[in-house]
Amino acid sequence: MEFINMVWRATLNLGVWQVPVTLAAFVAGGACMIVARRLARPTIDETGMGTAVKTAVMALAWIVGVLLCLYALVCVAAVFWPLFTGAAV
Repeated sequence: MEFINMVWRATLNLGVWQVPVTLAAFVAGGACMIVARRLARPTIDETGMGTAVKTAVMALAWIVGVLLCLYALVCVAAVFWPLFTGAAV
């Protein structure tokens, strides 16, 4: 729980960089998801170790993509946080 609080505080303290970081997180997360979906498709020359490496890279890209998209949602919440609390950060 402390890690989540630390991420939230760091995101709030980005100030004017909140919007660019949000957009970058969405784009990077989407790119990771596209790579993961592309690697999930079978190819003609799948054999042995190549399949294992491809699966590992696909899983890693999928996990990183999900984490980046979740962070982008946290960034969106941080962008609108001052509107709901009435506090300036």
